[in-house]
Amino acid sequence: MQSSLMQSSREYSVRLAFLRTAIVLSVLALAACSSDDDDGGGSDDNASPPIDMAGTTVFATVLSSSQQVPPLNVEGAAGAVDLTFDTVTGAVSGTVTATGPATAAHIHLAAAGSNGPPIVTLVKSDTDESFSPPADDPLSQAEIAALENGELYVNVHTEANVGGEVRAQLIPAGVLFSQTELSGDKQIPVVVTTGSAQGITTVVEASGEIRAAVFTTGLETADAAHIHTGTAAESGDVLLDLVADADGVWRTQEGALLDAAGIAAFKAGGLYFNVHTPDNAAGEVRGQL
Repeated sequence: MQSSLMQSSREYSVRLAFLRTAIVLSVLALAACSSDDDDGGGSDDNASPPIDMAGTTVFATVLSSSQQVPPLNVEGAAGAVDLTFDTVTGAVSGTVTATGPATAAHIHLAAAGSNGPPIVTLVKSDTDESFSPPADDPLSQAEIAALENGELYVNVHTEANVGGEVRAQLIPAGVLFSQTELSGDKQIPVVVTTGSAQGITTVVEASGEIRAAVFTTGLETADAAHIHTGTAAESGDVLLDLVADADGVWRTQEGALLDAAGIAAFKAGGLYFNVHTPDNAAGEVRGQL
């Protein structure tokens, strides 16, 4: 029994060390490169899955300005999240590190594509640009449930962006996540437009609950938006309607669900966003989820 526990501990340490190394390399790459997606599909800043260990979930992921609400494009802004959550006691440990001078950092409560209140204020290090959770501020049971539903995120604030400069949604096992760049050259046929959009989506596999938000730029006349079925090489039927909120963000309606076929299509890249205008009724900008 002791030998088995020691082996599990060694395997966990190796896996965690590998993830932390991968995240550091990812942060450096993000700081050096553009976040544009040229292959017609979505991008996923939360590429490293969490590790689950007997009531503990470890999140090793990257922070980006594109996850802010509304999305930002801050050159060189990035960071790394290395946090461990005890899903029994609610205790949080680890660090959050930003690439530039930060004034504050928090764990917030809201789904991807939405802003929510801070629930944990992270404490800044005296020696570097890292932040750590206080030992005496565990999550409540409701907040643990939100974490397991993909509804917590980390936000780092700066003087230039007091509302948050880089953000990372904490995506646990069982929750699917994608970021999508929408453009006219992904339409079929291609549409010449100066408009663009960014989409962000989460899907809870167990329930099929889908939450999506599309932020448009230069598309003030947009009169409809949908999630369609279809690969990047084809056009397909409308699967879900999106509704514009008071800020002009196109969102899935409350309680929107994907069935098993829809979840399979999401995983296979077989769903796409389409934003329509009077000049381009069949769609002006598009991007795969």
